[in-house]
Amino acid sequence: VADHREGESARAGSSRYATAYLQVPPSATEPARFVDWLGNEVASREIGFVLPVTELTSQLLLANRERLPNGCILPFAALSTLMQLADKGSLVQLAIRLGVRCPETLFVDQPEGWEPGTVSVVPVVLKPRLSRVNLG
Repeated sequence: VADHREGESARAGSSRYATAYLQVPPSATEPARFVDWLGNEVASREIGFVLPVTELTSQLLLANRERLPNGCILPFAALSTLMQLADKGSLVQLAIRLGVRCPETLFVDQPEGWEPGTVSVVPVVLKPRLSRVNLG
């Protein structure tokens, strides 16, 4: 199954081991349509195991787990657990509290809260707390 991009196909879709190639509605721009479509396909094809492979699709399916047929396995912990692990800021803060060595980290909630001149170690890596978030 691949995100729909007009005229494109995924290499996995041409594998001799693939029995079907399906293009899903785009999860980033049409999350409700994506969840509806996947729930319908899982039910009609009697699929027993779904493994989302992106952060966004994992979040969407965990938030809508009840829309998958009973008995369909979604091999993830609860959405709250996934979000704790996906949030790089929370994960680094937890590691620090537990004594796990981490690179020197500065947490900035607003761009105005950081002065580039105060950095004493280079190179610097800037990361958002979350890579992708479904905002509804």
